[in-house]
Amino acid sequence: MKTALSLLCALAIAVTVPHAAARDLEPLTFGSDASCVSSLEYPEPILLLPGTWDGAQAMAPLGQDLRNAGACVFALTYGRDESLLVSKLVDAHAAYTKGAVGDMRASAVEVADAIEEIALHTDAGRAAGGKVDLVGHSQAGALIRMALAGGAADYVDQVITLGGTNHGILPLASQIAEPNHHRASRAVGEQLLSTAAMQQLGDSDVVAELNAIPDTQAGIRYTVVTSQGDLVSVPYRRGFLAAVDGAEVDNVVIQERCGVQPWYSHDDLRDGQPSRNLVRNVLAGRAAFCE
Repeated sequence: MKTALSLLCALAIAVTVPHAAARDLEPLTFGSDASCVSSLEYPEPILLLPGTWDGAQAMAPLGQDLRNAGACVFALTYGRDESLLVSKLVDAHAAYTKGAVGDMRASAVEVADAIEEIALHTDAGRAAGGKVDLVGHSQAGALIRMALAGGAADYVDQVITLGGTNHGILPLASQIAEPNHHRASRAVGEQLLSTAAMQQLGDSDVVAELNAIPDTQAGIRYTVVTSQGDLVSVPYRRGFLAAVDGAEVDNVVIQERCGVQPWYSHDDLRDGQPSRNLVRNVLAGRAAFCE
């Protein structure tokens, strides 16, 4: 697809990365129906993107809420890499297909292809004029930035990130040890934590590439949802985005906006009812509140 080619060019990748072919959007209990007809409240189809070590089915609580509200919902399991030890460990105990462990550059191509597929080849996408709304948890926030910078922005109306690692993460241990700067520690980390997990650390080449592209794209509305209790996407304000000319950004700290408990976690941002309410409100064009 054309977005795949433009994405690889735009990111100016210094190493050779195999092209990631677009995956069929898997059948899900809460969506992925190409013939779905959108409601007036949710006119664009919605693509849900999970975070590291997870798959499309992880988005089921939010996806079911949106489907019950009349939205056409899709989700993607991206970034599978069977060569990693962590994949074997995760898959051995998984109740559904998981991914989000492979090279983030290739995963961004998968995301871009899925956006284009839904925008142009589903009934809801065509009815919306070739536009899609995106909701990404954790790693997916960074992948959305990469995909949109590579050309997929043409197909997107709005973006919501939930605990998005939009500029990578800076846990204290990685700041001290800089594991990506040492071949042995990087190799061990990739096998035990995943390639994607290592690439989200602040000392990685991928984070350097993220910092070299615009935070946002003109013509798109962004809602960035963070939590003071998020112990994964740290520090939580690192996920905030800056608006370029023509973009709209609402950086939300969920404790300040909705009064949730201080320990509202990284996974609560995906699964908790307050944040699910906020996502439904924003996608329906209402204010970003949790009621």
